[in-house]
Amino acid sequence: MNMCLSLATTLCLLPVGDPPNDRGPADAIPASAYVAVEFPGLDACREQWDGFQLARLFEPMIAPARDAALESARGELRALDRMLATLEIERDMVRTLLRRPLAVGLGRVTF
Repeated sequence: MNMCLSLATTLCLLPVGDPPNDRGPADAIPASAYVAVEFPGLDACREQWDGFQLARLFEPMIAPARDAALESARGELRALDRMLATLEIERDMVRTLLRRPLAVGLGRVTF
């Protein structure tokens, strides 16, 4: 069975939520897709975390685990940097993409 991975972003569309385009990126994935996952973007996640009043309470508990995870991932991050350099993709381009809402869908190729 032929499978395809479809990435729908708002880079070439009007920003999500701006009138008259209040559709999200998952709306670009056909209804026949087996699965679709929508991510609000890192900016929205950061905004929600900063607005979470209990964040100050959780931050001291989360910080050591976050720092340990980042330390153990340094090798993988260097490998990712090398892969991006090979593909001639700038790190800022990836950050820009992840800052915006995006959706990933998995479906069958049909013609």
